[in-house]
Amino acid sequence: MIFDIHSHIIPGVDDGASSLEESIEILRALKAQGVDKVIATPHFYASKDSIHTYVTRISDAFSNLLEKTRTLDLPELFCGSEVHCFRGMSRSEDLKKLCIHSSRYILLELPYAPLDTKLVDEINDIAINMELTPILAHIDRYLTYNRYEDIMRLFRYGDIQGQVNADALCHGMGKKKALQFLQEDACIYLGSDAHNMHTRPPRMGQAMAYIERKIGEEGLQRLSLRSEKLFHELTKPKGKEETVVTVG
Repeated sequence: MIFDIHSHIIPGVDDGASSLEESIEILRALKAQGVDKVIATPHFYASKDSIHTYVTRISDAFSNLLEKTRTLDLPELFCGSEVHCFRGMSRSEDLKKLCIHSSRYILLELPYAPLDTKLVDEINDIAINMELTPILAHIDRYLTYNRYEDIMRLFRYGDIQGQVNADALCHGMGKKKALQFLQEDACIYLGSDAHNMHTRPPRMGQAMAYIERKIGEEGLQRLSLRSEKLFHELTKPKGKEETVVTVG
C-alpha cells in the first residue's frame, strides 16, 4: 500500500488545484504512479482564518470533491489539514478539529527557520498533553536551516512522526539526506505535496523508483508497512471517548 499523506487536491481552497478537472487530473496521475490512498491537506494559517470558518469551508469543499469523483477509478480520499504552526496551538482545544479523518494524527508545517525551543515545546505538548500525533510536513525542507541530527532528534521518542516530499527524492542536492530520513527507524512517510500538474505535479512514482534503486525493495516495503499502519489507525472504530471532530 502506498499512501500519499500530503496533497493539495481540494479545488479552490488554497494554492493547490484550481478546479475539479485539475483535482481529477492529479488524482489520476497518483493512481498511475501506484498510490492507493490520498490525504487532502489544504493549508491552515491561524493568521488568516479561524478554525471554525476553515473547517466549515474545507468540509463542504471536500464533500463536494467526494461526490463528484465517487464513480471514478481514483485513490481513496481522506481529509486533513496542513497546519502552519502558530503560537498557543498546544493550548487550543479546537486544534483537534484539524486532525486527519477523525483521528489523532495532525500534519504540522514548521516555520522555515532554525528550530526554536518554544516551538519544540509546543509540539511536544501537542503529543503529550493533547495526546495527538504530530506529523511534521516535508522535513527535507528544514535542512536549509537545521542540521539533520537536530531534526531527527524530534522523533526520538516515537510520539512525533515525519513526512518527506517526493520531490526531494527526484532532484536537487538533498536527495541523499531525504532518502536517509526514510531509512531511519522513526516513522517517516512519503507525500507528494502536489499542488497542480504543471509547476508542482505529483512525483510519487519517480520517488519510489529512486528509493528502490538506492535501497532496494526493502525500502519500499518499509514505506508500505508504515502506510498500512496509518490506514488502520485512521479507519479503526472509535469509542465515544476517542472521537475527535475534524475536517475529515
